[in-house]
Formats: sequence, structure tokens, C-alpha cells
Amino acid sequence: RRRRRGWVTAPLMMLCLQGATLGLERDAWAQSSPPRGPVLQPWQKEVVYQVYPRSFADGNGDGIGDLRGMDGRVDYLKDLGVDIVWLCPVNRTTNYDNGYDVTDYLDIDSTFGTLADWDALRDALHARGLKLMMDLVLNHTSDAHPWFVQEARLKSLQQQLPKIAPKHLQVSDRAFYRGMRQLLRQQPLPAEFSAQAEPFASLAVAVADLKKTSEKATALGYPSAAEQLDGLARRYYGTPAERAAAAASHQDFYIWRDKPNDWTAVFSGSAWHYVQSVGAYYLALFSMHQPDLNWHNPAVRQQMAAVMEFWLRRGVDGFRLDSVGFIGKDQRFLDAPASDTARAGRGMQYFINQPQVHDYLRELRRVALRQTGARTVGEATFSPVEVTLEYAGLQRGELNEVFLFDHMYVDIKSDKFNAIPLQLREFKRVIGRQQTVPHGRAWIANYLENHDQLRCVSRYGDDRFYRVQSAALLGTLLLTLEGTPYIYQGQEIGMTNGTFTRIEEVDDIEARNYYTTAIHAGESPLKVMANVAARNRDNVRTVMQWDSGPFAGFSGHQPWTKVNANYQTINVAQSQADPYSVLQYYKRLIGLRKQHEVLVGGAYHDLLPLDDKLFVYSRELDGQRVVIMLNFAGSVTDVPVHLEEVLGSPPRLLFVNYPDLVDPSPAGKMQLRPWEARIYANF
Repeated sequence: RRRRRGWVTAPLMMLCLQGATLGLERDAWAQSSPPRGPVLQPWQKEVVYQVYPRSFADGNGDGIGDLRGMDGRVDYLKDLGVDIVWLCPVNRTTNYDNGYDVTDYLDIDSTFGTLADWDALRDALHARGLKLMMDLVLNHTSDAHPWFVQEARLKSLQQQLPKIAPKHLQVSDRAFYRGMRQLLRQQPLPAEFSAQAEPFASLAVAVADLKKTSEKATALGYPSAAEQLDGLARRYYGTPAERAAAAASHQDFYIWRDKPNDWTAVFSGSAWHYVQSVGAYYLALFSMHQPDLNWHNPAVRQQMAAVMEFWLRRGVDGFRLDSVGFIGKDQRFLDAPASDTARAGRGMQYFINQPQVHDYLRELRRVALRQTGARTVGEATFSPVEVTLEYAGLQRGELNEVFLFDHMYVDIKSDKFNAIPLQLREFKRVIGRQQTVPHGRAWIANYLENHDQLRCVSRYGDDRFYRVQSAALLGTLLLTLEGTPYIYQGQEIGMTNGTFTRIEEVDDIEARNYYTTAIHAGESPLKVMANVAARNRDNVRTVMQWDSGPFAGFSGHQPWTKVNANYQTINVAQSQADPYSVLQYYKRLIGLRKQHEVLVGGAYHDLLPLDDKLFVYSRELDGQRVVIMLNFAGSVTDVPVHLEEVLGSPPRLLFVNYPDLVDPSPAGKMQLRPWEARIYANF
């Protein structure tokens, strides 16, 4: 037997393997060939790398990651072998939710740089054959966005108008309407108002306030102050026909109600928030500082299409659409059924995946994305796998692909902060459905970690004793499934969760809200903090570990968040120098995926669905078959699979995540070492 050092390609191996049969289900599969999917398109073969800008690289030394810092790391991304860089939000923001609370979609937040810096990053990526994909927050803005500020002022003025009714002024509706227009134009009031000017004086203050804020909002597509005030005047004091027309044409940019229903926010608490000066509640399905846009209003859809067109003209190659399933709401705004006991997200059946969402997305593609080839991936939170056939159906004309979340719920008990150990059998079942339901009909985005999830080696692997092996095993899973692989920054070097001991160290608003709610409910502070430490989103937002120098080479200044304590042993520089590092494994595995289409679009079949330690599955395309074997255990495990029977020919070992290819199996058995991953092929 020949031996070859390194992670990859071993010579052709004739293996005579014995083991238990796999049952009638596998035997039936072995006798038939899965249907061929559509011809793969170039975009389906690409690999995406996600950058969380605040934590990736600091270019100006202020402790916060920025676009210039990214620009200096483009060669690293090229060398890794990825094709697209997904940039988390860099638009102007209050940073209440780290960029997902936008105050200006058409500009870059000063924290990250300028539009010129964005242009420079775009050019650096394009010069190396890489594409740039931006995060676009469709469902909500910041409550500091000029649209929301202007609308709140408009509604405050609307509250005052009925109090200044013409009967109090002893003038006709038409005369009052003329007076309003005079006031709007800052001209002297007509004579009939001279003795009754006092009510107009207080009104003039509110009008001036609204006009003062109008410039920014109007520049970003909100109706001008003149249009707003004229509409209000007609609505209250015009002729009956004018009143009816004004009421019919009125649609807000946000969602307001005089009385709230019982919906709750994803980040906990009521989804409705009262504004005293307005006398009404606005809807915010995430946090109170992130009011939901009213996509039922065509003007909102037009403005979001204009945002897309702005960035497409500037050279962006695609968009990741945040919380896309939330943009349509059931316009009846019904209370949730009594059976809905969710602490967060109560009423979801009325505000997630509503039928009109698909109309909105087709309209966006028709208006903003026509003939651009721009890639679109949507975040389908709290959605079953079947939604892929609607959002990302290959003939639907909506999105290229979607992120699913059901595999992220397998280790969750009641909510994300109350976790249970991973149930591998259930994990395989969920991933199996994600692979088989869309096959040949839709496309999905595969991921094991991102800016909202935990480090996968800490969550699903063993980051204490088998960090390298389990991180590489999880990379094998990610890069051998059908769909587009999304690698989150640091995943490729096996970065682990951070360490948090006090709530003051946590920036994640979802975790802080949970902490406050749980403490007020009387839960043990020690237990609650333990849950927060283990599950908060800052675990995956610690800074990128570039080297063993101060602050992990991320910055010359104290970073905005904690540096993981293990940065001196887990970093890019160390990984580049080690031929058997997780980084080197990822690079070679990305190359293998690009060489073999069967790893991109091949049909999937789970060979051991009931096994609690082994995740073994096959992929098949045009007669080529591969078998991926993953041992999710910290011990040597027998593999009851007849490889030659499954592959239809003598197996060839393509890949293994141990540095030395040493078969530990005794005669007549196949065994995998702790956290071992292997890829076999019939070619």
C-alpha cells in the first residue's frame, strides 16, 4: 500500500470491504439512477465568502474594521479560491444593530469609509476576477432614517389639523384650505384669518418643523413637504371629492395603527411601539429602532428598486436580501390564534412568506435587475424547505437562491438561548430535505455559520481536542452539498466561539433583550448569563485573527469587540505556514469542488439515515458517483457501507482530513478515526 502525506488525492485503491447491509431503501436506490438536474449554470458553481466589515480588517487604526482594511486583504481571498465576496451592511447607520438599521441606502457609513473607498474595493476585487455582493436590508430601516423622521413629523401635524377646524375660525372649508396653502408658501394669511391667527401660529411651528426635515427625506425619494401638506389640506378641508381622492391616494412608507394587535417582535417584546406626538403605533418586527417598511405602498417598492439600480450602476454584482420573507404583511393585521404561544414572533403566520412577497420580488427583478445578471440570495427565516421552490425556483424569476434555517434549529430547545446537544439523526434528516426537495427545481445557499450564528466548530464539532479535524470535517460537509457554499470569515481557519463572562461585554441586542426579559421573569442570573455567553451572536463577531501580534493583527488599536483569547495559536499566518491546517484543507477542497460538477449539482442520498455518529451520503451526476463519509464522534467508528456496491466500481479515495493516509481499519472492516472525513469516487 502506497502512502502519501497531505490532505488530498490518494492513488486508486482497490478496497474489499465488508459490513452490514444498508436496508431495502439503499438497495433500491443502488439499482436506479436519480434523475439528471438542469445543466449547471456558471453562477451555480461559485463559492461565496462572507465578510462582517466591523470585524474583518481595520485600515485606519480606529479599532473598527473598514473598507480600506478589506482592500488590503483581497489577495488573501483570491488565494483562498472563492469567487464572490458578500459584504454585510456598510450603508449609513446608527449602528444600533451593527448596520442592519439603515439611515441612508445610497451612502457609506463613515465608520467604514466613503463611496470612494467602496469603489476602490470593487476595483480591487474585479481586477482579481472576484465579484462583490452587498447586503440590502429590505424589510426595515432605522428609526433615524429621514423617511421615518419625516413621516412621524407629518403624522404629528396631522394630529393637530383636526383641532383647528374651520368652525372654530368661522371660515369655510375652502377658505381654510386657501389659508393652509398660504401658510405652506410662507405668505401672509388672507384677511379673513387676521382675527383668528393664533391657531395658525402653533400650526406654523409644526409646518416649519416638517419643512426643515423635508430636504433629506425628499432627496431619498420621500414626497416633498409641499406634496405632503397639500395632501393633508385636501384630506381635511378640501371639497368632498378632494377629500375622497386624498384619502384614497394616501399610503404611508411605514405601518401605523391606532391600536396594536398582539404580534411580538423577533427580538422579543411587542412588535408595536407608540409615538405620543403621533397618537399611533408603528410596526417593528425586530427592534423598536427598526420600523418595518410598508411594501404595500408602491412608492416604497419604487424607492427600493431605485436603491438597487444605484448600486448596480456603481458596479455591484449582486445582493443578499435581508429578512426577505418579512416584507409582505397580511393587510388585515389580525391577532395571532390563541394556540400561538411563541414568546418571540407571535403572529408569524401573518407576516412571514405572505403571497404578495413573490409579487414584490418579481417586480424588483423586472424593474431593477432586468438583464443585469446580478445575483440575488434571500434570507428565508423561519421557513420550511418548500419555500425554495417559490423564492428560488429555477423558472420563477425571483431569486437565485435562498438561505434556509431549519438546520440551525436542531440544537435549540425552546429558544436559541436554551440549547440541547446536537441530534445528528435529526440534523441529517433536515439537511437531507434541503438537498432533495429543491434538486432540479430550485437552488439553495448552504452555510454552517454566519454573522448571526455560532462558530460551527464550537457548535457542531469539538473545538477542544479535535479542532482541526472537526473544522475540516464541517468544511467537507459544506463544500460537498448541492447549492452554493457560503464561508464566513474565520471559518476557513477554524476560529472558535469567543468568551463572555459579563453582560456588559455583549453588544448583541438580541442577547441583551433576552437577558433583561429572563432576569425580570425571575430566572437565575448565573444560568441566564451562561446561556447568553454560549449563544450570543458576538461569539462569531470577534475580530478576524490574522496573526499572533497585538490585537490579532486586526488593528493597531483596541478593537470594538473582544479578541478571542486563542488568537496566538489560531490565526491566518500560522495557518498559511502549516501545510495541514484547516486553511490549507479549505483551499484544496474548494479546488476539488470546482473540478468535479458532481460535487455541485449531483443528486444526494443519505446512506445511513439512522446512525447517530456517522453522516454518510452520496452524490451522483451523469454516471459519476462520490461518497462522503463524516464521523461526528471523538472515537473510532465502524462504517457499515459497501463502497464498491454503492459506487458501482472500485472506489478511489479523493480526500481525507488527516495528514497521513493510514487506513486504521482491521481486516474486513472500514473504520473512521475521530472526526475523520473521507471522499470516495468511482472515477
